[in-house]
Amino acid sequence: HLGYRQARLAAKTALGPIGTGFRGHEFHFATITPPSTTPAAAPLFHCRSADGEDLGPSGECRGSVFGSFIHLIDCTDQP
Repeated sequence: HLGYRQARLAAKTALGPIGTGFRGHEFHFATITPPSTTPAAAPLFHCRSADGEDLGPSGECRGSVFGSFIHLIDCTDQP
């Protein structure tokens, strides 16, 4: 995945409440294969490409731990 992203928080985190918007860029060449014994984590962001294409969920959030391949540039708004 490579490109600029429009991201909205799909979970409440230290970055803000659900719906907070960000701009960022994503560049990674990896595949994540979760272990079969680990329950699925909640998505961290819902993303769109710079031209508005829906890219779906991105990153993961489990309790107070969260992460993604998106490098945030700035916060665009609060919900």
